[in-house]
Amino acid sequence: MEYANALGEDLGILLLAQVSMIHSQHLTFLRNRRRLVRFWPIAGIFIWSLLALLTVYLWHNSPQLINYPWVATQITQGILPVSTLKIMALMLPILTITLLSVLALMVLFGFAINQIEKRYLKILAEHSLLPD
Repeated sequence: MEYANALGEDLGILLLAQVSMIHSQHLTFLRNRRRLVRFWPIAGIFIWSLLALLTVYLWHNSPQLINYPWVATQITQGILPVSTLKIMALMLPILTITLLSVLALMVLFGFAINQIEKRYLKILAEHSLLPD
């Protein structure tokens, strides 16, 4: 069924290219975009699953990294060694900088996605396929 849908979509793109005289680079761009859009749900679920597994793993095997109640209990009971507290205090700025860097990269990815969408809309507008 999916193969038939994909074949139908390929035929649709080819017919669109013939009818509206889409440049071959634009046609390649549209095919690549369609492939990436189809692949994303699988990749996204896989990435979320890995993050969930990492969270569970850290919660059980390294609670000082992720389990706030465990750390709070250890500190209030005086069980957590001072050396561990020093390391945690030293790592906090590094983790904060890393978090901010990841957020900045996400914003950059957003700009890249926006540029791709602008290009897609430009192709559609050039061939009068964009609804008003």
